[in-house]
Amino acid sequence: MILSNVEIRQVLADGAITVDPAPGGQQYSPTSLDLRLGDTFHHWNQRELDRMTRAGIDYSLDISRVERFSEVSDQYLAPAPVDAEGCYLLRPGNLVLGITYEWVHLTRESGIAARVEGRSSLARMGFGSSSDRPDDSRRLGW
Repeated sequence: MILSNVEIRQVLADGAITVDPAPGGQQYSPTSLDLRLGDTFHHWNQRELDRMTRAGIDYSLDISRVERFSEVSDQYLAPAPVDAEGCYLLRPGNLVLGITYEWVHLTRESGIAARVEGRSSLARMGFGSSSDRPDDSRRLGW
């Protein structure tokens, strides 16, 4: 079942979902709550990956053996440079990982699930988003 904006407001008021900072009225769409892109970006640490490749080290990842994402991210990701205004220039063919400005918490007791999707207006410009992650996200600490 997809919640309407009225139902989303109600579960927020009831505490079944917590969003910090609290969303403004303009962030509600008919069946969604629009999250904003934060100002922290990361990209693959290509120097580290190249070093490992030259050394013959296999850096493939078995996610089932990872307890926390930070075990991987600290080694393979590097902060992506932003300009004075906090903007990142995404060049064609590159990948950047970003986070949302808002933190969203869903209580286990609520039985509510959520997903993050990109906006079609941005997709038409070639910008896509993905929230792919393991199903057992609580165990992995994502």
